[in-house]
This record gives sequence, structure tokens and C-alpha cells, in this order.
Amino acid sequence: MQVTGLEDQVKPYRWRIALSTVNLAIAALLSVLGSREYRAFSQLHPHARYEGNFIYIPPAQLISDCINAPVFVLSHLVENSSLWRSFLAHIAASSYSNVIFYVLLLIFWWWIGWRIDIRSVRNNATFSSALFWTTCTLLSLAFLYAGIRIFLIAPSNGVSGGRVIGLSLVIWGLGLFWYSSRSLRRFHFQGRDKSSTRASS
Repeated sequence: MQVTGLEDQVKPYRWRIALSTVNLAIAALLSVLGSREYRAFSQLHPHARYEGNFIYIPPAQLISDCINAPVFVLSHLVENSSLWRSFLAHIAASSYSNVIFYVLLLIFWWWIGWRIDIRSVRNNATFSSALFWTTCTLLSLAFLYAGIRIFLIAPSNGVSGGRVIGLSLVIWGLGLFWYSSRSLRRFHFQGRDKSSTRASS
């Protein structure tokens, strides 16, 4: 009885819990593997970091960045902000810069899980919903721009795997744009149906 009750409580959140925890575990595992790959690369090429602009990204870390490309971009924007740098200066611990990545990762995959969990619920066409999906559409365009820019400049900057990250951002941007624009269109038709109902009554 207690197990059944717990399952009933968890069921509405199952995709939120599953996607956020699984992707967090995968990202942590790939981070550990990436650190090992980077140490092995540094031993074979001790001066690689100082030869031109070459930047080595371990394959495991590259996979994680591609899976979580939107989180990769957002976390770098936050980490490069003056507010975050000021916070790090006060606690004198630069290693905490990775915390923002994992926090954003949890939020991002929780949001995707939330959209899956409520897919059977019909949302009402409200101004806040339209504003939210408009923001998501603009964000998808920003991902597209960032992905195309990274894809084009990565070869000239000598960034290892940069083009793959750019391509993954483009794919994420296209997917988010399709989903957001479809949601906006649905809200538009719902609002028009409501207006027609009021006019007919």
C-alpha cells in the first residue's frame, strides 16, 4: 500500500525526475572521463596549451557539451558575467564555477520532463503563456545564431571539436524553435476560438 501510494505521488513527476537525474549522472560521469582524457593528452603533449590558439576538448567532455548544448552556452554566459566573477572572488574558489553548469542542467532537463509530464493537459491561451513561448522562440534563434557562429569561427580559432558543438547548438535551436512556434500557434488558435465563441454568444 505504501509503495503504491509513493508511486502515485511520483508518477506526475516521473519524466522530470528521470531526465534531470539521469542527465546529471551522465554529465558527471563524462566529466570524470574527460578529466582523465585531458590528463593523458597533457602527458603526451605537455606544451600543446601554449602552441598558438589550440584548445583541446576531451571527447567525453565534447559529448557532454553536445548533449547539453543550451546549458553549455547559458552556463558560459553566467560564468563570464561580472556578478558571478565577483561571487567567486569573495569565496576565493574558482572550482565552484562548475556548479552553475550542473544547476542549469538540472533546471533545463526538469523543464523538458515537465513538458512531457503535462503533454496530456490542455493549456489555456493566456498572456503569460504566450509571453513564455515568445521568449523561448527568441532563445531558440539565439541558439541558432550562436551555433552558426561557433561552427564558422571554430576552425580559425583551432578549437578541438568546436564545429561539433556549433552543429549541436543549431540542432537544439531548430528543435526549440519548432516546438515553441508550434505552441504559439496553438495558443493563437485557442484565443481565436474563444473570441469566436464570445461573438456568437
